[in-house]
Amino acid sequence: MKRLSQQPHEIIDRSKELEFTWNGKSFVGYRGDTIASALASSGVEIFSRSMKYHRHRGIMTADHWDPNLAVQVGDEPNVRAGSRRLEEGMQVSAQNVWPSLEWDLGALNKVAGRFLSSGFYYKTFMKPKIFWDHVYQKVLRKFAPGGRIAWEEHSTSYYDKRYIHPDVVVAGGGPAGISAALAAADMGAKVTLVEMEAELGGHIRWGDPVDGSNIAPLIDRIESHKNVEILLDSTVTGRYDHNWVESIGGTKELIKISNENLKLVEDWIEKSDTFKFMCEDKNHRSSTSITVLIKDEWFTKFNEEEQRAVLKKLFSFLEKEGVANDINGYPKAPPSIRIWGGSTVQNSDIKALLPWIDWAYNSIKNNA
Repeated sequence: MKRLSQQPHEIIDRSKELEFTWNGKSFVGYRGDTIASALASSGVEIFSRSMKYHRHRGIMTADHWDPNLAVQVGDEPNVRAGSRRLEEGMQVSAQNVWPSLEWDLGALNKVAGRFLSSGFYYKTFMKPKIFWDHVYQKVLRKFAPGGRIAWEEHSTSYYDKRYIHPDVVVAGGGPAGISAALAAADMGAKVTLVEMEAELGGHIRWGDPVDGSNIAPLIDRIESHKNVEILLDSTVTGRYDHNWVESIGGTKELIKISNENLKLVEDWIEKSDTFKFMCEDKNHRSSTSITVLIKDEWFTKFNEEEQRAVLKKLFSFLEKEGVANDINGYPKAPPSIRIWGGSTVQNSDIKALLPWIDWAYNSIKNNA
């Protein structure tokens, strides 16, 4: 398979090359490529192996839902290569193969295929029970689909969850989805627009110049609409009782919320004569577990036990007012305040919290 010649209105930027690796070998793609398109244009045809007999699997649909394009990117498993955009320096590898994608010993299952009926493992790995943990589990894990999770070391990826309460959820950011979201938002509804691709526009992005000129104003308008939150690289996986809708993805939006929470605290600290960050190095400061020390001379004159007593009273004030719970610093850390800034906390909540911390501290100090 080779890359097509340059097409009108294509998404990739051929002037910007991106280097990455696939199973340890170096490859080059372009900005705008998905992982799958970059590999396919370089002649890669096999992306994975089937679960049971480990047969070769290549591109089927080349989109987010392609069942054959789940790959490992660094320490992040199960990445959708059909929709994940290529980035400089990506380390991409095949999943569930050993010792390699080309020479996978799991393919030997085909030799014993006639004896491996559907669900054979439910009957085969039952007795003796003593083998469950140390033998059977290890064997089955070798054949289980999916990548490697970073449970033994710190992950460089960002994972979180949050609960939001929009009035309307629109699944799909094509022309119909954008129009529906705008119609609801213009009527005052809080709207969440979920799109599985990295950009809005849907199939119109591959249309002619007229299509592109028609969709561009809609995208500009919805991206700037105050009542709309857009989740890209996200998929609505189901709608359940009580209008609960589950969506997976939106990592960039989650990171953005967390970073904005940290920025709010940084702005507050910069103007404060009372508080400072425990971690002074901005490059190592957490945007999720934000730990703050009190630098005010009235507080620092106390010993550690007295400082913790002041903070205990501060936390009690905030809990009594229904403002915050469990914001005490870690037990082994110096007496401190720990503010959760992860994406489960909205920016408006952080804005509301910070003045309350000032109020609680000053109330204690002024009445001492």
